[in-house]
Amino acid sequence: MSANDRPTGRVTTTITRSKEEVGRCTIHTTTVEKYVDLAGTLTIDGTTIDETGFVDVKTLSTKTNRC
Repeated sequence: MSANDRPTGRVTTTITRSKEEVGRCTIHTTTVEKYVDLAGTLTIDGTTIDETGFVDVKTLSTKTNRC
């Protein structure tokens, strides 16, 4: 089995920031999401078919002040 995929457009990046108060602590959260559609071929047992899909990568980081 093998696959050969390539992006069909530009990578879209979305950044989301939030702040939460927990007691005397403040928690800052940043989420970065990168998404791109893919198209290519998939070969299984010598048979090749067209396929589509996507890649979606999310990175989460948090920072807490001293409480």
